[in-house]
Amino acid sequence: MQLFLLGCYFTAPIKILRKKDDQEIIEFCLQNLLSERGYLIIIVPFAYGNHPFHTLFARAELLQKSLELMVEKARGNIVYENISLLTGLDQRIKQQKTIPDWFVADSNADYANLYAGTYMATWTFISSLHPGISPYL
Repeated sequence: MQLFLLGCYFTAPIKILRKKDDQEIIEFCLQNLLSERGYLIIIVPFAYGNHPFHTLFARAELLQKSLELMVEKARGNIVYENISLLTGLDQRIKQQKTIPDWFVADSNADYANLYAGTYMATWTFISSLHPGISPYL
């Protein structure tokens, strides 16, 4: 069994070039690096907050649609997904001297862009060329 790990960081949807780069990387990995029984593991960090437009559900839905489309265009299939919440990270970031660009202290704010937030999560996708292959076999 082959496993490849790919970390994607999606920038704002307006930046089409970056999304195009992510699409090309996913397609290259699925089409050129994986064997028939291989898997591509994609880990995507994302920020969210308590504002209705920036909740965990709203951000995750946007991210899922975007990544599913990229994998589908690369003729792959998502065979497993998992979200991990990074609890307490917001408190540790507030104590730092240098605050990351994505961090907004007010979780109820209407953030300036889709990738700013107060809390952080990661979404892990396992993709394969064949829909019937499970990573648990």
